Parts: sequence; C-alpha cells; structure tokens
Amino acid sequence: MLGITRKLTVKDGIRTVKNDQIAYIEEMWDNYGKHRERKRVPTTPMPTQGDNLPPMLDENEKPVGVTDKEAREVHEAGYRQLIGGLLWPARNTSPATAAGVGMLSKCVHRPSWGAWYSALHLLHFMYATRELGIQFSSNGNLEPACYYDSGFNQDLIGFRPLYGFVIYFAGGPLIWRSKKHSTIPMSSSEAEYMTITHAWRHVKWLRSLLHEMGFTDWVDKPTRVIGDNQNATDWSRELMMTDGNRAVDICYMKIREVVARGEILPEWVKGTGNPSDLLTKIVKKVVIDELLRKLTGDELIDGVTTIKRRNAAL
Repeated sequence: MLGITRKLTVKDGIRTVKNDQIAYIEEMWDNYGKHRERKRVPTTPMPTQGDNLPPMLDENEKPVGVTDKEAREVHEAGYRQLIGGLLWPARNTSPATAAGVGMLSKCVHRPSWGAWYSALHLLHFMYATRELGIQFSSNGNLEPACYYDSGFNQDLIGFRPLYGFVIYFAGGPLIWRSKKHSTIPMSSSEAEYMTITHAWRHVKWLRSLLHEMGFTDWVDKPTRVIGDNQNATDWSRELMMTDGNRAVDICYMKIREVVARGEILPEWVKGTGNPSDLLTKIVKKVVIDELLRKLTGDELIDGVTTIKRRNAAL
C-alpha cells in the first residue's frame, strides 16, 4: 500500500510479518542523496551537535534568526518536498525518525540551511536503516502494551515539549505518536502525567477494536502503560494531591478514573529501557544502539513477549 512492502516468514515455528518501505526510501535517496556526498553515515536520526540543527522556535513556534533570503534559497533547494517525503516513512515504518521529522516540519514556513542539512542527515539515517522496518511476530504479545515518555523545557522547539508513546501488539509497534503538548507543563512529572492521557485515548481505541472483533481475552485485563517517571505513575494510580499535581488541568485527571475502571495499569521502568524515549527528543548514539531495535519490534522487550503481570494486586 503506497510504497509499503509486507514480508511474511516462518522460522522455527515462529511467524513474522515485516513492513518496510525500502524502494520508496531508495527513490528519495536517489533524488536527494547527492547533497550528502562524502558524508559519514549518521548513527542518529538528527545531528546531536554542530551547526547543522534546525533554528530555535520562539513562543509562537516560528523559526528565529532566519532571513527572507535564506528561507527562499532553502525552499528553492527543495526543503518542502523533502520534508513531505520524509513524513510518510516516519508515520508508517520508521518510528525512530518521527521526532526529527516533527521538529523539521515546524520549519517549513521559514527553513534555514541548518534545517536543510538536518533533514538530509535524517534522510541518510533513514536510508541506512531502511531494511529494518517494523516487525510483528507470533511469539509477541497479544495483550497490548504501551510505553510513553515526555520531554520538558527542551531546546529548539519552544515552550511546549515533545511527548511520545508506542503501543505494541504481536511484538511490534502498532501505534506510535511524537507530538507537542497542547499546553505548557510546569514540571517533567506533569509532562509525563499528561502523556498518559494522550496515550490512553489510543489504548482505549485499540481495546475497543479488539473487543468488537471478538478477542476479548486479549483485553480482559488492564493494559500496561509503562513510563520512566515515578511521580506520574503514582499520581495516576493513587488518590494523592501534592504541590506537584494540584494545579494540573482537570482534563488530565481523567486518567485516575480510567485506572480505577481497570482499563490501564500504569507501571514504572528505568529510562534506559523505555523505547518511547526516541520519540521525544534528539538522542545520542548510545540511546539509538540500546533502543532502536526494541522500538521497531526487531528485538522483543519485557511487556511485548510473554505476558508478565507486575503489580497484580492493583
């Protein structure tokens, strides 16, 4: 479908389905790769240092310090077309690039040369990892599981930070998002707590779909929603008010009702084991090495293999 290839394999009794967009990405590389001649293959989706970064956004999320002449020249080079091409794999088979593409999309109105070279960097990374795709397997989880994360007070993107979540099913990423919060959180814990609500909406949809399809056994227990902020986990699971959460917008308190109804089970995990970290910020090589294959389903992680129930007393 629209450049997405599906490959089915069976090995040692385990069936796998892999989705990729190799031909689509190679065509993009043929069009724009010449601008990356003699450049080293990047190990991260976005540059982590140097001048080739997108411009800072102001409080209105407009690029700062970009002249009309520079923006016009970058547009003439094909920035808008390049970003449009990158969006499709980021939404379908390349979740690790979603945060970078989202940041670069904010610069479409007034792109800088830094944004242009960052976009080419991201394309090069996408080309280098084009065969990875996303993968689902018969030994993966049938009960959905969700990982979530959020940034706070981040550089480059204005006052509203990026949040991200990924919902796994059959061992692979079925739904993922990398977006900016609609309001400004006052702490990292509040940002993470808000993210649980955003993730729950999609968890709710998937649970309802599976139920309507007759797979009620897969959703008869609360869906695990796993994050790396202990405060956010505690706030959603307990009726507690603190200086940190008493000013949170009331719409995000919905999540306590959802937990009480048994729809989700918030859990804590170390940040180094949270694949949704790739959806919230510019990350370093060590993070990519640790989490990339877990995010795509190529490597199964706790919560998406056999069903393990932690904190079962809740």
